[in-house]
Amino acid sequence: MKKIYLTLLLTGLGLVSMAQNEKNTHTVQYVYRESTPESYTELKSLVKGDKKLKEIAFLKYENATLKGKIILSSKQFAPIKEKIDKAPENPIGKTEVEMVRYAEKVSKRYVCVTDLIK
Repeated sequence: MKKIYLTLLLTGLGLVSMAQNEKNTHTVQYVYRESTPESYTELKSLVKGDKKLKEIAFLKYENATLKGKIILSSKQFAPIKEKIDKAPENPIGKTEVEMVRYAEKVSKRYVCVTDLIK
């Protein structure tokens, strides 16, 4: 009887562990070294069909890249934007100060591809 309970317990723990590992496989990237191919692809799809808008958008893309800006797709920029929005205005403590510094740094450096067509 003890073997059955032990087997059920170990099986249950194994299933919980596997489920947790599957859930944690989705990672969010907060730091990028360069503009992403996804941003370029998204820009192409956003301006598809409008020749003048396409020309202006890609010129803005190149200019921003030359100025050291990192262009991200809207999907990649979303979690970063969330961090920027959550940064406290009056930080208290080391963690909040670091959140504010991160928000200031990335808001100057990263650009969402949709901002290029506004």
